Amino acid sequence: SIQIVGAEQFSAYQGFGFSLRYRDNYQDPCERDSDGTPRVSIVAMDALDFRYSRSTTVVEQMNEEFMLREMNKAAAAFHPTNAFTRDLPIATGNWGAGAFLGCAQLKALIQWAAASLGGRSIRYFPFDQDKKLFGKQLQELSVLCVHRKKTTG
Repeated sequence: SIQIVGAEQFSAYQGFGFSLRYRDNYQDPCERDSDGTPRVSIVAMDALDFRYSRSTTVVEQMNEEFMLREMNKAAAAFHPTNAFTRDLPIATGNWGAGAFLGCAQLKALIQWAAASLGGRSIRYFPFDQDKKLFGKQLQELSVLCVHRKKTTG
């Protein structure tokens, strides 16, 4: 995984993947540090690709080796690199659950645990229509875990 601190958006766009297209110029309204650096951190991390797997069941994806790989990848990506990124929330979505056929619910829980280990808050955006209900269910689970004082430790 990599982390880019101080990134700024210059272009508005539309689409995703092969349909991604430039739409217009973009004026980034993000908060800035005293030196003008945007208070933004972008993380890129790869996910396991299950497109060519014989089986894409949740049981297969919960294989210990796969789980450790994904958890370590997410934990490295979400760990704050410095004081600048420590208080920034993580905005994420269905990492590895679209084209790579990963289980969205499992990937969300992995990301939630990784963010918690790094002391970061998380905002989950399930963009796919079929996963909108899951976003609400994840929020309900979060409220329940906080109420019951459950932690990742």
